[in-house]
Amino acid sequence: MKSLTTAALLTLGGLTAAQAQALPSAASLEAKFLQAIGGKDALAAYSSRTLYARIEIPSQGITGPLVVWAKAPNKLATRTVIQGLGEVRSGFDGQTGWALNPAMGPMLMEGLGLDQLRQQADFHGTPHNPKWVDSATTVLEEPFEGKPAYKVKVRTKWGEEYFEYYDKATGFLVGYNRKQDTPMGALEAVTVMTQYKPFGKVMMPTVTIVKVMGIEQVVTADSVTTTEIPDSVFALPPEILALKKGN
Repeated sequence: MKSLTTAALLTLGGLTAAQAQALPSAASLEAKFLQAIGGKDALAAYSSRTLYARIEIPSQGITGPLVVWAKAPNKLATRTVIQGLGEVRSGFDGQTGWALNPAMGPMLMEGLGLDQLRQQADFHGTPHNPKWVDSATTVLEEPFEGKPAYKVKVRTKWGEEYFEYYDKATGFLVGYNRKQDTPMGALEAVTVMTQYKPFGKVMMPTVTIVKVMGIEQVVTADSVTTTEIPDSVFALPPEILALKKGN
């Protein structure tokens, strides 16, 4: 009986190894994704991007317009107006990450939030850019939002680990399972990206849903322009400059 058990375990181990070898590499999934959205040449064709969208939190009846400005190599700014709350802004000028919220006042980003913002602001960055990522490994084939997908484990230069999901059929990056920095600390968040459509030469998701603690935030893209953005758009607001001097 003992020998049969050993043989069975060896067989099972062999099957597990074979299944792991059958999974596509993270590098090949990244390459397929980049090709699916237009290719590296299409991405390199632009140095500025302005996204006009709508943000909704259905469970709280919150809605408002959202604008996201991005400029190479690493500048980012956002602005939304929420009824009953006012204007909410955030940005990264290449060095300083910040947020302005009427409910919480001016804030300087630090720690995990700042590291993630640096990665997000990398205009021509790819999912596994070695500037930010230490390793990426395909770990499983499993459904994501009801569709077959490959799950990739990513480890960053600052020691964070998170998961990406690539649609098996289309190659699109369709989601993340990654902690999100909030005033309450780092919370688990699931991001779902759907309805890819062409904006210029590049395919982008037009609906992005972020789920945190049972609350969904939905961002729906309306249009994108690639007109050059002046650096003044990314200048630190007076409240943030005052906060930096105070520190």
